[in-house]
Amino acid sequence: MPSNDPSPHVVLTSVGQDDPIERGVVLAVTPGRATVRMTASAACDSCSQASLCHPGSDNYRDVQVDDPLGTTPGQEVQVRLPKRGAWLAMGLVYGVPIVALLLGALWGYHRPSASPEQADLAAAIGAVTGLICGFVLLRWSRPWYEKRAALVPVILRIVR
Repeated sequence: MPSNDPSPHVVLTSVGQDDPIERGVVLAVTPGRATVRMTASAACDSCSQASLCHPGSDNYRDVQVDDPLGTTPGQEVQVRLPKRGAWLAMGLVYGVPIVALLLGALWGYHRPSASPEQADLAAAIGAVTGLICGFVLLRWSRPWYEKRAALVPVILRIVR
């Protein structure tokens, strides 16, 4: 009697309507994670995020993905790339340091103890301090981001 169980090489997951699914080759694996090299496909030509995925002249990108299937290097896989995750990652990577830099500069410039002659120096020191704090905040937010399954790319199926 045939079983209704899915193939052991398929992950059942909810796929967003707009989430692209691409093929790639597994380069390296760690427990639960894999690095997959994906080349630009024909769908990339019409995608508004193509320049973000494949910046520069390289026609490929290496992506860290969740690996619930336990793949091995060299296997060809299908990967779901959540668009929402890409936009959130961009907002975090670019937005947090910029906002922290600006807040640090404003804090330094308007500090009550800063004399008018030293306001520019205090603003510069505040900006650098804010930028460093922004990068530290990004580093601390990484575990939170990686725990959100809807935001992280995931291997859906082993093709071969």
